[in-house]
Parts: sequence; C-alpha cells; structure tokens
Amino acid sequence: TTPQRPRRPTAAAPTTVPPTSAPATTEAAPPETTASDTPGTPTTVGAPDGNWLFPGESPPPPADSDPAVVQAWWDHHWALKDRWLHGG
Repeated sequence: TTPQRPRRPTAAAPTTVPPTSAPATTEAAPPETTASDTPGTPTTVGAPDGNWLFPGESPPPPADSDPAVVQAWWDHHWALKDRWLHGG
C-alpha cells in the first residue's frame, strides 16, 4: 500500500482546531540554505524519507500551533518538494 501524501492546505481553509491562549512553542523550520547563502553548500534537495520529510527538514508543527507557523512550515515543505521534483 502506498502511503497517502498530505494535501497542501490553502489559506482559505478553515481551521478545525480552536486557537489556544498559550503561545506557540514550536517555530517554523529555517529555510534551506543555497549556494548563494553559504559557499560550498549543495543546492540540490535529497529525496524525502518514508515520512515524506526531506533531509534536514523538521517535522510539521502540532495541529494546535499558530496558523502562521503551520503555513510557514507548509510553504517551506512545498518549496523543497518543488526543488526536488525539478532536480534542484
């Protein structure tokens, strides 16, 4: 059986988890560095692992995290996926 990949959420999608009053403890993963950021850093993205995370990518934030943190994680994940699919 092939594992199902999560669908990319849209900005207009309603949140199913009510926001909490506690501040989020998880921050978005830092963006991958490119050759222009750090000399000698490879610009290619490795294949995702069995959990569909790319090498060096942090797991997604918990569902009750700040929506901006969740969106930042997805933006970063989809950018890595796009680079990987296009050989970059």
